[in-house]
Amino acid sequence: MNTLFRISAFVHYWRHAKHHKGFGVHSPFVFHWLNHVLYEKDFFYAYQQLRTIRKELLSNTTKIQLSGFGTAALRTTTIRKIAKKSTTKQKYAELIFRIANNINAEQILELGTNLGLTTMHLAAANSQANITTIEGEKSLCHVSTALFNKYNFNNIALIQGNIDVVLPKLLDNLPKLDIVFFDANHTYEATINYFQLCLPKIHSKTVFIFDDIHWSKAMEQAWREIKKHPQTRVDIDIFQMGIVLFNPDLQKESYIVKF
Repeated sequence: MNTLFRISAFVHYWRHAKHHKGFGVHSPFVFHWLNHVLYEKDFFYAYQQLRTIRKELLSNTTKIQLSGFGTAALRTTTIRKIAKKSTTKQKYAELIFRIANNINAEQILELGTNLGLTTMHLAAANSQANITTIEGEKSLCHVSTALFNKYNFNNIALIQGNIDVVLPKLLDNLPKLDIVFFDANHTYEATINYFQLCLPKIHSKTVFIFDDIHWSKAMEQAWREIKKHPQTRVDIDIFQMGIVLFNPDLQKESYIVKF
């Protein structure tokens, strides 16, 4: 990540962000979504356990070796460091929970498991949902699987492997996609490829969530193309993430929202 680019992108976002609490939004659907999903302040039943798991990860000094999936680099770090640097921050993870809860998502796909914290936020929204998550790093799979088992998240299927190889075969066997969380290969090519692969499985309530849309110029380019796609109806930029709604009854609109 280019730090200077990231700072510049945030300044641009903050200057252009509008629609706080839905002010200035003409669509009744989007106004309701902003106030009852994005800005919802109620303490949901699952938050306490999920926050406990986060604290556990942030205090876990167990060493773990990362293979540098896709490269030859090997490095040793700790679970604590990974949790601090790479897991989805609490307010965004809880937003993802609320999105899944709002549409009562049944079929959820996550690209990039990491330590499994966001996976558990998705799973906690509906114990009857099917969550499939793909992770290339074998050691991370071991950690996340142990957490899923420890906290009885029995509705998660974790696949260890290269997303480029696994995803097309997996999608052939999925009837639909209610939510997709894209948090893996932050390149233009991979992001657009995964987006296009998942599109045939969408329906009117499907939500796509893209992490790190301002990570680089390439990711911003991918986000611009996703917004322009004819099947995209509403896109919401909250800087850290981009959220896409596909309901064909909605007017095509783009929002930059303070969060």
